[in-house]
Amino acid sequence: MHAPAQDKYQLTFWEKLYIPEILKGMKLTLEQMLKKKETREYPEEKWIPPASYRGAPVLV
Repeated sequence: MHAPAQDKYQLTFWEKLYIPEILKGMKLTLEQMLKKKETREYPEEKWIPPASYRGAPVLV
């Protein structure tokens, strides 16, 4: 028994060019580049782990 033939979805002009997807990716990249960076002055400012921090896995 064969499945009924399905109509193929026709891409629009803009979908064929991928321009909207490229612009979305460029927007995301630009947002990440302009976001304020979180930095610490390591030797002077130590990282205090939260109480729930379990550390690195250790082989037993």
